[in-house]
Amino acid sequence: MKEQVFVDTGGWFAVLVGDDKFSKLAVPQYRLLVEAEAELITSNYVVAEVITLLRRHASWPAFHKLANQFKRIIGEGYVSLVNIGSRYDSPLHDAFMHWFGEFPRERLSYTDCVSFEIMRRLDIRNAFAFDRHFQKAGFRLIPGLP
Repeated sequence: MKEQVFVDTGGWFAVLVGDDKFSKLAVPQYRLLVEAEAELITSNYVVAEVITLLRRHASWPAFHKLANQFKRIIGEGYVSLVNIGSRYDSPLHDAFMHWFGEFPRERLSYTDCVSFEIMRRLDIRNAFAFDRHFQKAGFRLIPGLP
């Protein structure tokens, strides 16, 4: 079975944006994951966050180029995209909200909670992320933070 790795917003951003503070760690690690044919998994919530961050970071021409590069990566077939519905009244939403209660002192984002629940349900232990919240939630960060 291939190693499963959930790719979070910070991981994608560091791979895409060369001047990000984590790019030097992220790019070689991402290449290793792709070469090892790890099963990379992300969500539509993460994709939305990445696109938003790219737009805030870059001028229109640079954003357009980065967003298209990201679209190509997602579409190449080695990234599985988990599509989460948007119904607030669903039991799934309650499962996401549970994570806020697990870590009441942390300033988690809703996307973090969605990601944790996806990882729990799919039994994914590794997160390609630069967010210590993943560690606190019991997941392993790839690469490890300095």
